[in-house]
Amino acid sequence: MANKRPRREPNIGGKPAESEELLEVRQNKSLRLTGVPIIKTLAQASRFMQNVGIALRYWPSTGIPMASMYRACSGNNGEKEEGQRRAIEITNQLLESFLVIEVNMIAARLCLVASSIVPPLFRLVTRERVYDQLPKLSPGARQAYELLRIRGEITAGDLRKKMGIKSGLQEDPAYIALGELQQHFLVDRGPFKMREKGIPYLSKEGYPYHLFHEAHLELVTASQKLDIKQAALTFLSAFLHGAVFCPVRKMQSMFQLFLSRDEIDEALQVLIDEGKIVLADVGKGKVYAMFK
Repeated sequence: MANKRPRREPNIGGKPAESEELLEVRQNKSLRLTGVPIIKTLAQASRFMQNVGIALRYWPSTGIPMASMYRACSGNNGEKEEGQRRAIEITNQLLESFLVIEVNMIAARLCLVASSIVPPLFRLVTRERVYDQLPKLSPGARQAYELLRIRGEITAGDLRKKMGIKSGLQEDPAYIALGELQQHFLVDRGPFKMREKGIPYLSKEGYPYHLFHEAHLELVTASQKLDIKQAALTFLSAFLHGAVFCPVRKMQSMFQLFLSRDEIDEALQVLIDEGKIVLADVGKGKVYAMFK
């Protein structure tokens, strides 16, 4: 039996040149979490997404170093309701223009990912699986996939009717099944028609779901040109460019569904060797990867 190859830890430098507080100021500015102009147009949102790479679809979450579309569109000046409606409108425009994709496999949150880094993410999630090859799925997810193959587009309401279940359940089997497909990059949830009155994120017709490889064939094709190491390097570099810095353990937890600890360490080492990031020990077990 061959000996297991020992893990190679990335090279850790000394203390960071900036304090943790100053790094957080840089991060908040880069992610538009504080002290920056509110996003009001599709063009501004597109530039924002290209810079940050990944953004939470809704509000910021403590401990997750990612931008928030709701915060970017509302700021910190009490425009919460107006900003939320603006964020939903702009997010729909971004999705309709194929400038971003909604995903649910990052940090257990709904996120928007800039289309430029979807190919490496798709490659990391699907690995060697052919785009329309099914992984092991629950019965509900398989039923949802078969319904999509027949109809081309479905909503959670369509799936509930197929399953013979009522709406309003605390844990909706239809959303659980569709979320499972989304986590495997088998489906894409597209833009929806907003209500003119009432709660803007509750669509009367429902959110439309499509087969991902049919909605975004060009992104799937681009992903096949990348190997796993290239994909990991491109994805993590884009993330750190927007986040400015992030504890390595936090990256391991946020991306655990599609990146191993070894793969993260190897990609970080390449970025260190290329002079793009530094790895510094800030004490208390926190090792930060900081974009230069």
